[in-house]
Amino acid sequence: MPESFGTDLINETCVDVRDGVISIVNIEGGTPPYQVKLNNTNYGQVTSIPNLRPGTYSVVITDANGCTKDTVVTIEEGADIEADLQPTIELKAGESSTLEVLLNVNPNTIASIQWTPRDNLSCDTCLITELTAVNEGTYVVKVTDING
Repeated sequence: MPESFGTDLINETCVDVRDGVISIVNIEGGTPPYQVKLNNTNYGQVTSIPNLRPGTYSVVITDANGCTKDTVVTIEEGADIEADLQPTIELKAGESSTLEVLLNVNPNTIASIQWTPRDNLSCDTCLITELTAVNEGTYVVKVTDING
């Protein structure tokens, strides 16, 4: 009978991407070859199962003698980035104001920041930038994390 095994989990990167992974590692005991079942679906001798949605999974390892060892693991749901900006501001020509993006994620996980239009900004790739008003307009910021 398999005495133990481990699982390496990769959680979903963003909401509804369904890119979670469960990998079976360090199977000890029992008689190879081992068969892997995930929620009663047989994956044969495959030890890495990709493209999983968030949820709880029953993992069963069966050895060549039909003996089993099981565990339950959870793939966590990915998180979308939420960016908050201050309310609408009104500036007269020549006036300046600081624009700041507040995020629900660690800024270290951000891959890119892009303000549009880029005109009249002190930094068009920063979370905090200074806007000097010239014309009336709307500014939009796109924030992308390391998961895309």
